[in-house]
Amino acid sequence: MQMPEINRTILFDPKLETDLRKNGYAITPLFTEQEFTAFSSIVENLESEADHDDVHLNTPFYLSAFHNNANWKSQIYDQVYAFMKSKLEKLLVDYEPLVINIFDKPARSNNPVAIHQNPSFVEEPQYKSVSVWIPLVDVNKNNGTVGVLPGSHDVFDTMRAANMPDVFDKVASELQNQYFEPLVLKKGEAAILDDSMIHWSYPNLSDEPRIAVQLIMVPKETEHIYYYYNESGEKPKMDLYKVDKNFFFQFNCKAEPQGLPYIGSVPFEYHSFSEAELLKRVAPQNPDIYLKRKKKGLLGFLDALRF
Repeated sequence: MQMPEINRTILFDPKLETDLRKNGYAITPLFTEQEFTAFSSIVENLESEADHDDVHLNTPFYLSAFHNNANWKSQIYDQVYAFMKSKLEKLLVDYEPLVINIFDKPARSNNPVAIHQNPSFVEEPQYKSVSVWIPLVDVNKNNGTVGVLPGSHDVFDTMRAANMPDVFDKVASELQNQYFEPLVLKKGEAAILDDSMIHWSYPNLSDEPRIAVQLIMVPKETEHIYYYYNESGEKPKMDLYKVDKNFFFQFNCKAEPQGLPYIGSVPFEYHSFSEAELLKRVAPQNPDIYLKRKKKGLLGFLDALRF
């Protein structure tokens, strides 16, 4: 399977652009120590104002997108973007944030984020949205970092909705135990993630909370789209709406959107993936993935004896 041709440059740095296109993610230093201290203070002050009981979706972690306080979410956007604007303009080629989230994973809690792809926000693959993910602490597998499947970008559905079903449920244990790779970042670094890449995050087993910021970045020149998976009719379809940042301040990820300009609908039905199909799709961009597959039957038994 050939990678789709995407003419739109995403990142100014050629090496980061190559990493992003090849693997689906790139990691880069972002802040000086002084800048990081100032950034952390802004985020921690915002998080301290959160009412984690006032949410429309209960989860074992705290995600600002699930909160009902529109004013608080708009403050997150305004304050984080004001601090980050010059950094983002040097990192990404004519991109702007559509959504800015704060993730807070309490310490010593079983709080993974489920396996998923981020929703689509533009017409893929002609355009790409990416997430800039910035942890406030050094992160690794033990304290809830992101786990990624390199090469899993651009090979599944190009239309993904926030209310999409769990399409990776059949391969969840294999992904978690064999294929995901944890991102290891130091304070002051950021990961740029292709929103179509399969990922999750590990539970935070450490003694400290793991707070991170996610900026969902979209090209400035193209239409920004909200995709809603609609199963109310005889056959499921994808409804498309024009969207801007203001919608997400009062966003409910499971509710049908109200008040957005309607673009149109496309017949569409999600389907789950087997391990074999998953590997077949990912392998052209990540040939080593087959080396991680557990051998079954006699070959697996003989390999176990060798070790």
